[in-house]
Amino acid sequence: MKRTIIAGAVSLLVMVMVVAGCESGESKAQTFDIKSSVGNNADKSYASGLCVYYDEQLRPGDPVIVKGADGTILGKSELVLLTAGEGPACSFNFQVKGVKAGEPAYEVKIGEYGPVTVTEAELETGGSFTPRNSIQAVWDYPPIKYNARKK
Repeated sequence: MKRTIIAGAVSLLVMVMVVAGCESGESKAQTFDIKSSVGNNADKSYASGLCVYYDEQLRPGDPVIVKGADGTILGKSELVLLTAGEGPACSFNFQVKGVKAGEPAYEVKIGEYGPVTVTEAELETGGSFTPRNSIQAVWDYPPIKYNARKK
């Protein structure tokens, strides 16, 4: 009788551990971090960090919003100035931590630019975004383009 009770208790304990392990594995969604940049030769740049491109302006502190395929916000950040006011070059960095992995596609919205659709693999490689300047507008480049880093 004691063996039956002990065996039943051990079986119950094993089941609880297995279920708890499954639940903790499922509840912990895998995530990844985005480290990227945005920049190009601006039409006009200022020492304050304001960069004027053909379509929009970017400045330090502008929001970066990452959404999943269903429109859910997965992460937010802000632009951090790297260079501006030293000629036409303007560049910013941003980092978004803990973005949910496994989405079919991601939308990244930088400042007032419309969203750019990219894959998880592209975001993980640390590519960059390029807003177009007046010269590129003549050649009909997209308003903001993602440049995947080659492996």
